[in-house]
Amino acid sequence: MPAMREMNDRHELKVGDSISSALAHFAPRAEDAALRTTARTIPLVCHILIEAALTDPSLDRSRVLRDMWISVSALVTTLLQA
Repeated sequence: MPAMREMNDRHELKVGDSISSALAHFAPRAEDAALRTTARTIPLVCHILIEAALTDPSLDRSRVLRDMWISVSALVTTLLQA
């Protein structure tokens, strides 16, 4: 469905812009390319880990969510050290 794909693409751009703006606020010395890449990576990591926590009964959900937090924290920490 092209209309759905277009809407999804616009949503991803808005989310990325919003996250990038927030990251720039807290990491003003970080390079724009690093901000954009991290802003795109965070939702991808969160999406796949939340999906796994919800759909895979063999996983410890609290552990997956903790690992998600650790992953996002690591991504953001690299920007703060710039």
